[in-house]
Amino acid sequence: MSDHLDPYIRYFPGDQITAERTNEMQILIKEEIAKQTGAVNDKLDEFIQGPINATTFDGRTAEEWQTDLDERYAPLQHSHEGVRHYQRFFMELETVILDENNVSRLQPAVLIHNMAREPLVQVYALVNLPIQFPEGRPGNARQFKFYVTGPEHSDDMEAADLKTMSWDERHWGDPLDVIVQDLTRDLPQKEAAAVMRDFQDGYTLSAWITKLQQRLFEPGPGQYHFDAGDVYQTQWVKDRSGKKVSELKESGEWPPRFVYRPVLINGIQVSQGQGDNEAQLQPVVAISHVSLNEVEIAITLPINRDNPLPDEAHLMVLLRA
Repeated sequence: MSDHLDPYIRYFPGDQITAERTNEMQILIKEEIAKQTGAVNDKLDEFIQGPINATTFDGRTAEEWQTDLDERYAPLQHSHEGVRHYQRFFMELETVILDENNVSRLQPAVLIHNMAREPLVQVYALVNLPIQFPEGRPGNARQFKFYVTGPEHSDDMEAADLKTMSWDERHWGDPLDVIVQDLTRDLPQKEAAAVMRDFQDGYTLSAWITKLQQRLFEPGPGQYHFDAGDVYQTQWVKDRSGKKVSELKESGEWPPRFVYRPVLINGIQVSQGQGDNEAQLQPVVAISHVSLNEVEIAITLPINRDNPLPDEAHLMVLLRA
């Protein structure tokens, strides 16, 4: 549009302003408006018909923008990459060592936490939980530290006793989805997303349990020892192991529970001799910070002729920065 604007109809001093000339001017004004509006509509049509990429803004995806902004502002909003403020480890200490002072020792375990600091450490003993095994099972059936059971509201009779003895009774353990959420605690966004990809509604209950056991027991050195064979699945769970999580949700049978009972150590239970008969012994629990990224857990038990050597101890260790 030109910066110089000419009148639609030019008047000079002394000219008469007639109806005919005024009407003509109105027509010229309307024609100009229609012309400008048409030009704008043509440009809009070209834009609408052109290719549109709704996943990008200024040529970059939402993830690329987020990464760029995180890199700019992370020092103000986040802890150091990879540092977690809370971790939980399950351990089974084995292998007796007898030193020259006649003191039995369970093989110590070194936990690699990579917190880049000395965290607060609490050691819990994992104790056996009572369970109603099916009829016909031997009376000396093995006791377990971990169970997968039906939900609290289910008819899973094997899990009926897995609760507190107080009047205000509470079931031991947590729903599977709560345990899964705990696995992502303090993880960076990408690592948390990688964990959650293993736990989708389209996967079967069996797949969820397998992945959960791998996440809880398999990471780290072999000294942790716990594996899938240490987890008892009730018949209620076995009967539904092939169902998808989405199907269990639709039928009101979600979520099953992952059950264990950690007790803050006062006296620790250790297995003695054959079988899983346990005795209460007074331990000495030594917590040593090997470095800023590692901590050692060691348990010693004074022995005499009346006490056989302990075979193993089952622990849960919490680390908090």
